[in-house]
Amino acid sequence: MKKIIYATLLILGAVSTSTALAANDTQSAVALTPATIATTSTMPAKAKKDTGHPKGWYVGLGLGYAAADMGNSWLNSFVTNSGFAASFNGGYNFEIAKPFYLGLEAEYGYWGPFEDANVGSVNLYATATAYLSKNFSLFGKVGMATEVLSIDNISGSTDIAPIVAVGAAYDITKNWQVNGQYQHVFGDSLENITSSFNSNSALTYNVFLFGARYNF
Repeated sequence: MKKIIYATLLILGAVSTSTALAANDTQSAVALTPATIATTSTMPAKAKKDTGHPKGWYVGLGLGYAAADMGNSWLNSFVTNSGFAASFNGGYNFEIAKPFYLGLEAEYGYWGPFEDANVGSVNLYATATAYLSKNFSLFGKVGMATEVLSIDNISGSTDIAPIVAVGAAYDITKNWQVNGQYQHVFGDSLENITSSFNSNSALTYNVFLFGARYNF
């Protein structure tokens, strides 16, 4: 009788062991299915960080203060011969290497009146922008100004002269920006132009503009 009981216990133990091993094999098989392997071995790709800096096409508007060179001191020109300034511009920024951008810009500006003179100018620039933080940037422009100078409401002097600009900007959102800039045209004084009305003389002037820009 003892032998029968002992044999029965051995059989039950063997069956239990076989069942446990079979269960472990099944779990291992499930864990090693192709779908499971793909799920465990494939890590989610790290999203590329977007700096949020505006690039591509943009348009802008600026309003401010302009002063013509009268042939005397620079400060005196601002005090005695200054006028309204308005600018409309558009361009394109290329991302070179974060946080640096290069671009091209076209601008139409109206400056004056300076005594009896008014200036309309079409300016073409090469631009460079450097971001010092996520939202704040400094920029510079170098180009040529095609200037039409009117005196006593008579259009006369038309010429091309070098123009430079420097400024700072702050991105309110990825699309909207506010900025301020200083422009200078390397031409001749209004005194020299009006004395001879040289048809090949551009007027030297300085402009301070404050404006906004929309990035598409």
